[in-house]
Amino acid sequence: MVKGSMLKVVAAIAFAAVAFAAYPKSKTYSIYYGDGQEIAPGDSLSFTVDDLPDEIAGREVLYEYLPDSVDVEWTGKKFKTPKSASPKVKKIDGDYEIVVSEKGEDNPCSLSFSYNKKKGKVTGSFKLYTYYENSKGKPKLKSYSAKISGTLGSDNLRVTIKKVGTFTATLE
Repeated sequence: MVKGSMLKVVAAIAFAAVAFAAYPKSKTYSIYYGDGQEIAPGDSLSFTVDDLPDEIAGREVLYEYLPDSVDVEWTGKKFKTPKSASPKVKKIDGDYEIVVSEKGEDNPCSLSFSYNKKKGKVTGSFKLYTYYENSKGKPKLKSYSAKISGTLGSDNLRVTIKKVGTFTATLE
């Protein structure tokens, strides 16, 4: 009698596993915000930060490594950004140059986003790079971590950089 009960339990577990495996864990969905605006799976968005300073602590901000030209794609489940790589100072043919590896040249600021469906909030981060020369004249880079938070729509995102300030941004 025990063997028959065990077989029934094993069969029930196997049936449940097959039934759940047939259904995807989560479906893709569109995001609706503002006055009926929609972000459908496969849509690409553009991120822009307003009014960043030209210098931070006497160091020049490297605008070419800001996230203004980085594509942000909505997959239907999450925001996806290109692979990232950090800029580095390298000596090439006797001269110092700032270079980014090819695999990460589309996202040199390490831009990333996440979306909380229940709250309708977007969070993320990126790195802001500044340039200066040390006492020996060697170029150096300093990075600042920028935190992104807010809701989708025009000027609804806030970018906070510690000891630098708070700025507005858009993701449209």
